[in-house]
Amino acid sequence: MHELNQYHGHRTGRNPPSNTTSSSLESKSPKLNDIVTVCVNEQTRYVSETGEVTIGGSLNYKLRARIEAIRPDGKLELKAHQVARIDDQDMETVLTGTAFPEDFLTNNTILSERLAELSISRRSTQAIDRRSVFDHCVSWHLIIAQKLLPIF
Repeated sequence: MHELNQYHGHRTGRNPPSNTTSSSLESKSPKLNDIVTVCVNEQTRYVSETGEVTIGGSLNYKLRARIEAIRPDGKLELKAHQVARIDDQDMETVLTGTAFPEDFLTNNTILSERLAELSISRRSTQAIDRRSVFDHCVSWHLIIAQKLLPIF
């Protein structure tokens, strides 16, 4: 099975969230360069050799994103960039997506499910020490050789 490391979502339509009203959004809709909160519900998907997709688990977290641009159709372009230390590794997360102002909750928060053109990528920013990788490979080769070749 292969784990998918990136999530790309697409949402069509323009239905506002059910828990907002248009009057509350008019008073405080996000503007260019505003910082907003994106609540992400990310699910790990595994793809088997036969192409079957299974859900492995979910991860919920919040990111702070900036409104980077406003398109002529009124859509807001968001981008978030975060580096967090997880298990002695620096993990970089980048989120991009678009949304209409009415998709935001009154506190400038948006659910990731409401973002169109959603892309979330994550990678380790830790440099790999080539010598340690080489030493590790040599060690494994010696262990395998000792198991396979009897020593007299």
